[in-house]
Amino acid sequence: MSQNYRKFNHPKLGFLLGLAIALVIPTLASSAPAAPPKPTTRTTQDLKCQLMYGTKAENYDNLITIGKRTEEPTSRFYMNYSRPRSITCKIINNPGELKLAYGLPDNSNLIRVSVKIYVDGELRKTLDFGRGEAIRDSIDITGASGYTIDYKVILPKDGSYDYIYVLPKS
Repeated sequence: MSQNYRKFNHPKLGFLLGLAIALVIPTLASSAPAAPPKPTTRTTQDLKCQLMYGTKAENYDNLITIGKRTEEPTSRFYMNYSRPRSITCKIINNPGELKLAYGLPDNSNLIRVSVKIYVDGELRKTLDFGRGEAIRDSIDITGASGYTIDYKVILPKDGSYDYIYVLPKS
């Protein structure tokens, strides 16, 4: 029995076995059929526009609480009753959909906000939301050349100010 053991305990046998495994396994893996490519879909990340009027929101990456849920906004912009805000964009690359996501934290000084979205000058949607609410919506912009978003504080009317937060669009 000790001679049979010596046949398999040869120093070069381990090396040759390791070499064979190293050569065969990659060959087997490469001969497996490749997964079909994933279809590419256009997303709002493809939406590119040139800001024609208004100012962009400022970057913001701290956590906030909306409706007792933690949210991670991407940006924010300042609002009060006497200073409505508006942005107008000329669409450069149109994926067919404009995704919107906004929120007012639970502790906001603003009580209620209205957002009106115009596509090629035509009012397409009005979104109203309040303190402690987040909204996520989308609008068909297929074939459109531009859009305008008007933001207005509805309440309070006393001059209180705070930020509207831009949320991830998912």
